[in-house]
Amino acid sequence: MLSAELIATLRLSKPELTRILEEVRNRREACGDEGRRQDQRWWYGKALSITVCMANDRTQSMAALGMDISQSGVGLLVGSFIYPESKLVAILPSRISDEEHHIEGTARSCSHFYSRWHRVGIQFDTLLDPAEFVQAKAA
Repeated sequence: MLSAELIATLRLSKPELTRILEEVRNRREACGDEGRRQDQRWWYGKALSITVCMANDRTQSMAALGMDISQSGVGLLVGSFIYPESKLVAILPSRISDEEHHIEGTARSCSHFYSRWHRVGIQFDTLLDPAEFVQAKAA
């Protein structure tokens, strides 16, 4: 189910977001790369905020759509290119409490996905427990 908050946060129409989510699922099924993953991944499917560290000590905050999460990283869709090796902070809301966790990491990959959207792979600096953020149902 697509929440109005998710649609508004990402500035997408409901049909556009539905199309993107369907495309993500189709590509995941077609690729079949789960066996190559180091860690088990869980579907995330929520809006979150990231802050990217830019040159000259500047930062840029942006909304992202979390696609999947593991103990070592998260896959996102964002509305602009992020250079691999960029340092960033992902703000993940806990599903257990009202807390937001500010998790430092590094962009390991970024590729064009659809329209203005890019798929970004983030590696966390420290391991986390995905159960803090999602139900334990594998992606």
